[in-house]
Amino acid sequence: MRALGEFTVLRRRWILIGTLLLAVAAGAYGGKVAQHLSSGGFDDPNSESSLAAGLIANKFGSGTPNIVLLVKAHSGSVDAKAVARDGRAITHRLSREPGVDNVASYWSFGGLRPLRSKDGREALIVGRIEGGDDQVRTRVEHLAEHYAFSDGLVTVSVGGRAEVFRQVGRRSNPT
Repeated sequence: MRALGEFTVLRRRWILIGTLLLAVAAGAYGGKVAQHLSSGGFDDPNSESSLAAGLIANKFGSGTPNIVLLVKAHSGSVDAKAVARDGRAITHRLSREPGVDNVASYWSFGGLRPLRSKDGREALIVGRIEGGDDQVRTRVEHLAEHYAFSDGLVTVSVGGRAEVFRQVGRRSNPT
């Protein structure tokens, strides 16, 4: 170790210059790698849980919802006629989107309580965007643009796993 210490001390300037040149070269060579990476990759496709999820999806034609729309009534309840009509229309519209299936909502289930807030001012619409991580991210970007809105009756926000990963990816790679 003493020899390494002496070598380093005697050549400290050359080592520092070499390190800086190496850092600049690495930045120039790998600086744009982030835009080529997938936004997912957190699940091992060979794990028991991933294999079981695949079997369930194939057998029952379903999967875990990865997009959630929160519909909030500006006044009154989500059970009010006009809000319920909007909720059903948004549910129907989302169910017709390409690559989106298993869409259900508070209104499509006939007022299922777990999909409504305790105060009755908010309700959920859930669905599943099919495809790999990159396909889901691209699709949710389009859906977020078209489904996040506010009008005189309701405010709709987009959430769920797909939207969270899209937001994280956008913030970590703002280009």
